[in-house]
Amino acid sequence: MSLATPLRASRLRIVGAVLSVAAILATVDTTFAADDVTVRYTALDLDRCQERTVDADGRGASLRCEGLPGTPVLVSEGDLRFDVDFGLNDGRSDTFGPFNSPGETVEWRLADGVPFAAILRFRIEDPEGGLPDNRAGSVLSIFRVGRQGTPGCPVAYVDATLNADANLVARQAADGFGRAFRCGIDRAIYLGRTGPLSGNATATFVE
Repeated sequence: MSLATPLRASRLRIVGAVLSVAAILATVDTTFAADDVTVRYTALDLDRCQERTVDADGRGASLRCEGLPGTPVLVSEGDLRFDVDFGLNDGRSDTFGPFNSPGETVEWRLADGVPFAAILRFRIEDPEGGLPDNRAGSVLSIFRVGRQGTPGCPVAYVDATLNADANLVARQAADGFGRAFRCGIDRAIYLGRTGPLSGNATATFVE
């Protein structure tokens, strides 16, 4: 059974769950063909993005960054915490509890040439400042890409420091969750092991 085979999203609408890799593989389904997914990569350079708004006090800003044709990357920052949307602004501020910053590469997952999910790495700062050597966390965030009339949202997170197979798990989640995840109904979850530098993503909170 291929790791590229997507997950059955209907079995993963779990409130407050942290799924192990074993649980992920147990939910593998063949609803979607693995070979219909293509991958593209784009750079995310905040210095080259177009400024949309700046807070009056200068402590926050919203940027429009180049992504794929017709699908921009929208970045908002406030109090050294970042919210990133793909395609459309979802009107929410989904970030991490500690200070954080997005990575420089977006991995896009496409079906029939249309992006349906994106994966972006975030650096998570030590929330307590007590770890040695200024240690920071690394979390892969999986997003559903927004389309006209259907904003996207965060779908899942994988701590890349604690999970050796984080890239595979993130792609597995993107190919499964990214197509059927119901933004505003389903809630994002952590996949695999988590720890003090996993970020405490706000999209996983119960509202």
